[in-house]
Amino acid sequence: MSILRVAQRAAVLRPGLRAFSTSAAHNQALKIAYFGSDWFSIKSLQAVLQLQKDDPGAIESVKVVTKPPKRAGRGLKELKDVPIADFALENGLQVLRADNKKEINELPNDFSLVVAVSYGGLIPQQFLANTKYGGLNVHPSFLPQYHGPAPIHHAMLNGDETTGVTVQTLHPTKFDRGRVISISEKIPIARSETFESLRDTLADEGAKLLYSTIQERNFTDASYEVKSGCPDVYAGHVTSKMRAIDWSKDSAEKLERSCNTLGSLYTHKVFVERKQVKADFQERVLRVLLSDLKKVDGLETSGAPGTHKCTDGTILINTVDGVVSCPTLQVEFQAVEDANKFEKRCVGSKKKRAKSEEFVDANL
Repeated sequence: MSILRVAQRAAVLRPGLRAFSTSAAHNQALKIAYFGSDWFSIKSLQAVLQLQKDDPGAIESVKVVTKPPKRAGRGLKELKDVPIADFALENGLQVLRADNKKEINELPNDFSLVVAVSYGGLIPQQFLANTKYGGLNVHPSFLPQYHGPAPIHHAMLNGDETTGVTVQTLHPTKFDRGRVISISEKIPIARSETFESLRDTLADEGAKLLYSTIQERNFTDASYEVKSGCPDVYAGHVTSKMRAIDWSKDSAEKLERSCNTLGSLYTHKVFVERKQVKADFQERVLRVLLSDLKKVDGLETSGAPGTHKCTDGTILINTVDGVVSCPTLQVEFQAVEDANKFEKRCVGSKKKRAKSEEFVDANL
């Protein structure tokens, strides 16, 4: 097939990507623009640097592109940099700053490959078109399943038993719509898995997969594509509503899984209070954050969903199908407290106490 025919084929399959024969590509050292921001992206950058060390002929140079430092803290007095910038500077890498498409397109571009991992923005078509091989991205799911900003959260919240990592090409106009170049083996999601532990596992797997993908150079063939066989599912942003407990529906297993994924969940509790002993009580509904919820195996529900009691230093809460334990809570406007202190708060005094021994739905 002629070079012209290959180029025409590439234009149909992926706009903006130039095509080169794989044999020639293997002889050309890459100049990589690495777009990243957080710890997840640092793991893949480490893999790129390791490949450069292992095979100096594979990668000529690596420059890091990330966003400018942001002001943070009280009064926005502290200038805080992104983690990958600190890592890059500590390792003697050049750091370029770009916060939007215009700034990216204005960067000096003599790169042959873009790698983008958790950069937090779309790499513009103009920039990709001016690189020799376009771009690659590490995504923590089996695309097209869980394309979008929160793939790890959705895999866990949906109770998936396994997940994985994809290396895809960068689409010039859409997120997570490139060609799938490599997929990892299935990675089990344990019941005890937290978002942080699974994120770390996938970061390691993604780094290994990126290493082998760049080493094998399959991305240089515009017709090369791997099919995961997974359905097309969008993984949207995590919202506050996802943390709300619905005692009429949520199972003990779901509550444990949600807590492992999102951290604390929230419900409400009705307290009654009065200014004087002989005055009428006034109801006050307060939000309560529940942390580290765990399904209690072998213990059946003994009351209406949302009812609770303190046992052996933990709060046991009935659900629709079982019981969850909760060691620490935080009532609105109060500090975090253990189960015993919360129980005393509920018993209260003649002026202030809980209305009943139950939590009420967060969506009231």
